[in-house]
Amino acid sequence: AFNDILQIEEPGVEVLAEYAGGYYAGAPALVRNRAGAGSVYYYGAVFTVEAANKLIALLDLPSPLSDWLDLPQEVELCIRQKADSGEQLIFLINYSDTVQTAALRKAATDALSGQMVQGPLVLQPFDVRVLSTFNS
Repeated sequence: AFNDILQIEEPGVEVLAEYAGGYYAGAPALVRNRAGAGSVYYYGAVFTVEAANKLIALLDLPSPLSDWLDLPQEVELCIRQKADSGEQLIFLINYSDTVQTAALRKAATDALSGQMVQGPLVLQPFDVRVLSTFNS
């Protein structure tokens, strides 16, 4: 694990969170700098599930596939998109030693078998599934 003590050098940088105790107490832990129409965030520590969940809630980030995919907590989602075609490769990784079921409300192609899948999608323990779809 590590923590960075962030140095604020620009007047527009906002401190959103500070370390609560120990050597780092009072030092910035999470900062935001606005850039153009967006913002850049820097978190100066190792992400824990609790820290990631709080940051996601702070930023009000929806899941990029929440309109057509429900996943159990044990299944990781990773998305890669091809810029030239818009094809998305959606990686589902079951990190648990038990069967997990995802719910697909939209059809996708299983990139490994070529089969169309929709509805319940079973992932065996430590299974990986790769789905292909086009961003519309």
